[in-house]
Amino acid sequence: YLSLDDTIQLPTMSEIVGSMFGFMGLIITTLDLSGHIETDAFDNPPTAIGDLAALGGALMMVIYMLATESIRQWMPVFLFSYPVNLISSIVLYILSYLFEDTKILATNSMGFFGFIEMPAFWYVLFLAFVPGFLGHIVISHVIKYIDAFVISILVTLEPMIGTLMAWALGYSMVPSLWTMLG
Repeated sequence: YLSLDDTIQLPTMSEIVGSMFGFMGLIITTLDLSGHIETDAFDNPPTAIGDLAALGGALMMVIYMLATESIRQWMPVFLFSYPVNLISSIVLYILSYLFEDTKILATNSMGFFGFIEMPAFWYVLFLAFVPGFLGHIVISHVIKYIDAFVISILVTLEPMIGTLMAWALGYSMVPSLWTMLG
């Protein structure tokens, strides 16, 4: 990858070994796609598409972290965070319109601002602001001082922690043996 002085740095042996372990874990995790299919509380079985989406998301996160690490060396955190959040909001609105039948001016749950009339409005607002916006600012702030590789590893633990939280709250089944081993 490129460093701040635009020289190419080869990955260290520990980074190569760690990546190999990660890919072995990915392969082991996909073993739960064969045999009997277990579903979660919403009747969603594990799928290869879901695993590929998770891999793609992890790769995009690493690229984003490396770019953020470079930019944050000279740009203040709020000057960086505002356009990132604005652009991501616009892109998500466009994707929602294209793929989820979202209506631009509708005031029901299918509208862009349909969450305003939801009974869970305050929960949605909390989740958008605290883990979303503030979480992004904190990560963007500490990446100036902590290596992007370390932060990307910590961020990619989120699905595992989220699965365990969903299981503890009764919204998901116990992850399969292959998922836990992977």
